[in-house]
Amino acid sequence: MILTGTVIPDNKQYDYLSAEGATYEEARAKLDTLLADGQKLLVIRRDQT
Repeated sequence: MILTGTVIPDNKQYDYLSAEGATYEEARAKLDTLLADGQKLLVIRRDQT
C-alpha cells in the first residue's frame, strides 16, 4: 500500500510525500517520519499496489 500525503510547510506552498508499507498503519508511520518540522499533513490518499 502506498500513501501519498499533501503537506503544507511554513512557506504555504503545497508539497507531496509518499510512503509504502504492507499495511495502512506501517505506511502511515513511515509517512509521519518524512514530515519536516513545521509541515502539516492535510490529506492522505491511499493507493493499493
